[in-house]
Amino acid sequence: MWPPIGVPMGTLADGMLRHQRIQAHAALNRLWESGLMSKRQAYLWLQAKLGLPEAETHIGKFSAYRCEQVIQLCSNLFPAAHNAA
Repeated sequence: MWPPIGVPMGTLADGMLRHQRIQAHAALNRLWESGLMSKRQAYLWLQAKLGLPEAETHIGKFSAYRCEQVIQLCSNLFPAAHNAA
């Protein structure tokens, strides 16, 4: 939800896509929760990596393919932890 106006930021998703979006958010959150970068920097990094404008860089708008890209890009920054999982 977009708090100021109560409008959802993303698109409707079935169970599988919803799960992928949750995983993509978790992967992206790890970048700033680990201290590697700020939350803003993480979204700017993702925007640059995906070649998307800021208005389109919202996981709630992403397809399953795009979610997989996010997970892979973020995992590449934490290779040891990714390989251990």
